[in-house]
Amino acid sequence: MLPLADVVQDLPRRLVLLDLPWVEAAGATATTKSAVDVADEVLADVYDHLGDEPFVVIGNSFGGVIARHGSAR
Repeated sequence: MLPLADVVQDLPRRLVLLDLPWVEAAGATATTKSAVDVADEVLADVYDHLGDEPFVVIGNSFGGVIARHGSAR
């Protein structure tokens, strides 16, 4: 998603990049058992990081599934 950073840099939003739980850097602490668990955990991390600040979730491949799951909440 890093190429997207150049596209969104002038928008009134912060760009936050997350590792999914099975990515090497995050894998040691992952506790997820299903795709829904992964999506809920990622979105909880976003809420913890941003609080009440409005945000947009953009994802590629499984990240797109997470974004769609978040929009249904």
